[in-house]
Amino acid sequence: MKRSVKNRIWQTLKSCLGRNNYERLRMRYNLGYWPNLKNPRTLNEYIAHKKLFTNMDHAVQLADKYAVRDYISEKIGEEYLPKNHYIGKNLDNVNWNDMPDQFVIKTTHGGGDEGNVFVYDKSKMNLAEVTQKTNANLAKRFGSWTNEDWYLKMQPRVMIEGLMLDHEGEVPTDYKFFCFSGKVHFIQVNSARYTGHRRSFYNTNWELLSFRMGNIPTTELPKPRGLEEMIAVAEKLSEGFDLVRVDLYSLPEGIRFGELTFTPGGGHEVLYPGETDWKYGDMLKSSIKKAA
Repeated sequence: MKRSVKNRIWQTLKSCLGRNNYERLRMRYNLGYWPNLKNPRTLNEYIAHKKLFTNMDHAVQLADKYAVRDYISEKIGEEYLPKNHYIGKNLDNVNWNDMPDQFVIKTTHGGGDEGNVFVYDKSKMNLAEVTQKTNANLAKRFGSWTNEDWYLKMQPRVMIEGLMLDHEGEVPTDYKFFCFSGKVHFIQVNSARYTGHRRSFYNTNWELLSFRMGNIPTTELPKPRGLEEMIAVAEKLSEGFDLVRVDLYSLPEGIRFGELTFTPGGGHEVLYPGETDWKYGDMLKSSIKKAA
């Protein structure tokens, strides 16, 4: 079933069932258990609890791919930010002569790579096609079928950043730091995202952890350059938040920021083996108690 069709089905169910009952059904379908939304025990239950019962107003700015840049500049310095070349309501006012040869066009109101258009050679770019894709991405309302309502409060905009590439000229490995109350507890590593996607998990000592998230296979990877700095950056950016995932890149020119995600996976990503969900739920609750 196409993702767009599945999302429409979920949206219809949400309208019929209401937010809370819809969330329970969605989690039962994805995770295989009926969740306790009011008194969370697992990591996924806690993420769902945040969506439904906590104030997430801060995420309107901090999960917006452009608005978050002010926060990053204040907390760790603008040198960690990718170069931005344009921000606007659409692509109509872009001076393409001022754009670099390689860049990525992003919509600011969605999570992950949803809404990104990669341009590897401006001279070969089909402007009509790129504009059509970008306008379609601007029209998407990310978060409506996942109960992540703060995405719906963002002003849809388009930004153009310089294309980040690794030392081999490829899209770089994505390092996602799961932080509980300002401390990194594990690192999700997304590699070869567009050629043979792998998703591996490590602790802060770069020891491979024996679990996986979803059906994406794992692989063992070398320790990245600047891991200690990335951990320090992630913990600095996560100060004051009980749970946030900080996405970073290790590039030849240094560490660069990706995005902040306050409800990673929407609370719908199954963890194998299942006890992992409970293990990190316990760790998260312990971290919150210590921070209180």
